[in-house]
Formats: sequence, structure tokens, C-alpha cells
Amino acid sequence: WKSKDVPKSTYQLPKAPVVNKVALVNRANAVQSVLAVGYPLELKKNSEDVIKAQVLNTILGGAFTSRINKNLRETHGYTYGANSSIVSDQVIGSFSVNTSVRNVVTDSALTEIMSELKKIRSEKIPDEELQSIKNYMTGGFARSLESPQTVANFAINIARYGLPQDFYKNYLKNLNAITSDDLLATAKKYIKPNNVYVLVVGNGEEVAKNISKFSVSGRVDYFDIYGEKYDPNVKKVPEGVTVDQVLN
Repeated sequence: WKSKDVPKSTYQLPKAPVVNKVALVNRANAVQSVLAVGYPLELKKNSEDVIKAQVLNTILGGAFTSRINKNLRETHGYTYGANSSIVSDQVIGSFSVNTSVRNVVTDSALTEIMSELKKIRSEKIPDEELQSIKNYMTGGFARSLESPQTVANFAINIARYGLPQDFYKNYLKNLNAITSDDLLATAKKYIKPNNVYVLVVGNGEEVAKNISKFSVSGRVDYFDIYGEKYDPNVKKVPEGVTVDQVLN
């Protein structure tokens, strides 16, 4: 093999939108809407906020008993399940809420999701709720240590992401030291209900009008299954076009 110059490409990091935007992938026969609400997030794996973000997300939507799942599943009966995630990464992380709901409650489910995002960054988490989540996460961490693979992954993470050598040794101590004030500050920093992308995959005729209110401009951007943007009013086939004409 002959050596050659390896091209190097640079990319701008994705950022959260300045204002909320709504995107729709139209599936004409869909009886449910698949919802994703989220945005890119700058949260490195060696950040001192990582454990706080984990606790915050577990309360918000990271467990079956989380607020979002209780709201959408138990209180309103919109879905079988809903969850959120905060992903840390050395380049760019992300925040997202995901669920699937009936067409008729698509906008109602989005309303409840946005309400939970606003609530967790404006109200302190009650001590009882916080302690319950700490217990849940403590138990999960302890159980994970039963697997040699987990211990190996801990060692890899320390080396790969520059974590403190005692990160996992002190994990439970640091977890239990987190307060409601810590989580409120973390929520204000990382939960952005006014800077989200709302993605809906569903029946456009039934949901497009009602989801437009979640966009500041009142506009819904249409995308095809390949992620290409299009205008649904331009793509319609003219009346009277026959199979033979298309073939010709």
C-alpha cells in the first residue's frame, strides 16, 4: 500500500434550537404517534454534574416510577410507557423524552411532557421522593457489581474518559450527598423546555394541526423517512394522472 494524505473533516457541534421547533414524519395509516422531545446537550462524562444529572433524569423519566411515566401512563392513560434520558459524551451528549401514544392524544401527551420539564426546573424535589430515588439507584449500583463485565467497564471508563481513579469507589457517597438544591440547579442548567426539537412520526392529517402550537412560529416542518425536508402541498400528485402516464 502507498501512503496517502488522510483527509480531515471538521464539523460544527449540534446545538439546541433557539426556540422550540416541531418536525413531522407523515405516516398516513398510523394509529399511534411516536414522540421524541429533545436537544443536544454539553455534558462530558468527567463532568462533576454527571451523577446529579443521573439522579435528576431518574426522577424525571429514567425509571418506571418516574414522573413522566406516572403522568402519561397512570394519570392519563395515554401510553403503556414513557421515558427520558440524559446522555453524557466527550463530544456532545443529549436529552430526550420518548413515548408512543394514540393519535387523538398526541398534543395532550406533548402538553404533559412540557409541563413536567417546566415543573422539575421550577420546584424543589421533595426529600421523600429524592431519598426514594437514591435508594433505587443505590440498589441498582450494588446489583451491577455482581457482574465482572461491570467492573471491567468501570476500569475502561476511568481510562477512556479521564474519570477520577476513585470515581466508582466514591459513587455511592457522592450519590447520597446530593440535595434537592443541587438537583434544582442541575435542572435549570440542563432541562430546556423552551429550546427543544419536537419530533412526531404519525398521521399528519390527524395530528399536524394540533402539534403546531408547540412551535414558536406555529409551523410544522415535514420530513420524509430519509430525513429530507419537503413541502406536503407541493408533492401531491395532480388529479387524473394514470399509471400509463407515469410509466411513459
